[in-house]
Amino acid sequence: NHSKRIVKKLKNEYKRDPTLRSRFKREFEIMQSLSQINGVIKVYEFNETELSYTMEKADFTLNDYIVDNELELNQIFNLLFQIMADVHSRDIYHRDLSPSNIFLCDGLIKISDFGLAKDSTVNHSHLTMNTNNYGQFYYCAPEQITGLKNATKMSDVYSLGKVVNFCLTGNPTNEKHVLRTFVQKATSYQPELRFRDAGEMLEQLSYHLRIFHQKDSKQKILKTIQQKEYDETITIYLNNISNVDLCRELIDIGDDYKLACIKFMKVSPENALFLIQKLFPSLKEVATTFSSNDIFASLAFDVLKDEHFDYLSKEMAARMLYYVAREVNRFYARRLIEDLKRSSIEPMLENILDGE
Repeated sequence: NHSKRIVKKLKNEYKRDPTLRSRFKREFEIMQSLSQINGVIKVYEFNETELSYTMEKADFTLNDYIVDNELELNQIFNLLFQIMADVHSRDIYHRDLSPSNIFLCDGLIKISDFGLAKDSTVNHSHLTMNTNNYGQFYYCAPEQITGLKNATKMSDVYSLGKVVNFCLTGNPTNEKHVLRTFVQKATSYQPELRFRDAGEMLEQLSYHLRIFHQKDSKQKILKTIQQKEYDETITIYLNNISNVDLCRELIDIGDDYKLACIKFMKVSPENALFLIQKLFPSLKEVATTFSSNDIFASLAFDVLKDEHFDYLSKEMAARMLYYVAREVNRFYARRLIEDLKRSSIEPMLENILDGE
């Protein structure tokens, strides 16, 4: 069926550059070698004189599909599963993944533009990169910015993490969604802290979604917290809990829950700030008795005393402690403030605790 084909041509201004010519040909060859895989756009014939090739016509890019449609969460998860199943399936890494070269054909995901791809079974690569071909900046792993030869499968993992952000929020840099911890691992600045490849991402995504869908998991998680055991399920749980429920559970369970919160916060500075912003000011509507405010003062005190935490988290903690001490007027919280001052605290934090 030739009506579903389009021609891709090398731009005239690139034809004079032998490296760009050979890269264009290589893109065709890689895509041809992957033609058995359902998830890759099919290519047909290469025209040496025109420097063009024919390829399967897609219905639209992932970019347009997400922007133009109000998709439900399970539809987005379905797309993400397909994308991760397709990448790395033949030990080739792409190095330029983004929503504009991931396509939909008859509802199925297909990947294209393997011009920067590298076959990990071949030791050398004749690619010289010039910066304007770096794919889309937001999706590009930090190590690739210094040189494409530094790219590995973990660089594609980084790009896929940003693609997850885009699919769930419409913005590659927005992590406020249900797969937040998953994306944080995928897009870690250090490649060795990411998932090893798209296959490992796929396994972890399944795991996240199982937890996300388990109705009885809440009881299990609260039991784990009360046994002072901390695992990945608690990280995912605290990520997705509403602010009000977080405050309620902290009041109901007390110290063991506070301990789990502190462990969650120690995972990264982002987690610390994220959690404390969930607690404050939400506690104002939840902590309705005087004594129910004490656990928040206690958590704030623990954050302020611990050198693990950065200034931004400590600043929020100081505001929370001041609120309990002065606005709720809890003597317990005032004693904690005196204790902090004796152990010498940063002047800017002391000013907040003094209400200045």
